[in-house]
Amino acid sequence: MTIIDSYPIVFDNVNRISCTLGNPNVWVVNEKDPQAKISQLKVFFYTNHYLCFDEQATKSMPDITTSRTSHIIDDECDGIGVFINEEINLLVFADLKSNFDTNKIQHAFVQSLCSFMKLHSMLSLCEGYDLEQSDIEFVVTSCCFPNKDKETDTYEWLLREKTANPNSFASRIVYPLLQNGSTSIFIKDFPIVKNIPFNKKILDKKVRLSLARSKNYTDTFVDYYLAV
Repeated sequence: MTIIDSYPIVFDNVNRISCTLGNPNVWVVNEKDPQAKISQLKVFFYTNHYLCFDEQATKSMPDITTSRTSHIIDDECDGIGVFINEEINLLVFADLKSNFDTNKIQHAFVQSLCSFMKLHSMLSLCEGYDLEQSDIEFVVTSCCFPNKDKETDTYEWLLREKTANPNSFASRIVYPLLQNGSTSIFIKDFPIVKNIPFNKKILDKKVRLSLARSKNYTDTFVDYYLAV
């Protein structure tokens, strides 16, 4: 039995999100803030073995976060997806941000990490879950730059930041995200868990960080394609 089968039985009170089936299938993650510029992330995938949730899957779990530890905030991303095919068990945590802002992107990845920590505690009770055999991806959205000048200014700032502060979040994470669309980091390298003796298998887990951007500055949605 896979976690796709066991999780809904164990956690039968958690509502799942319906996806639009086709070739590919589409999982829609919605932003709850009506003022947000980016209101929707459309995640395309091909496997028929999946579970998708909104933020309610891990929302308000202070019993294992803030009421018992100061190291995990009771915060969550906007959507969680679990996808399985013959080659990959993929856990996806998505958070919608409208603007390309270093601080907001960093906070979005922290939100996804907190969602992962809470979901991991739940999945650990389910048959078929194996963290070592699972890939993890945190996806954050952003609108594209409004013009070429803004794009040039941002790259120039990041280059100066890489020279002055090579170990900063902007240098290590934001710069490669902007250049390549994705990068990787070990969970132990997140400042929120640094020097905290969490389970070594969690700390040593590598996470793919991805930036999904709108095609046009006026778009209210972002498309993103998974490898499953």
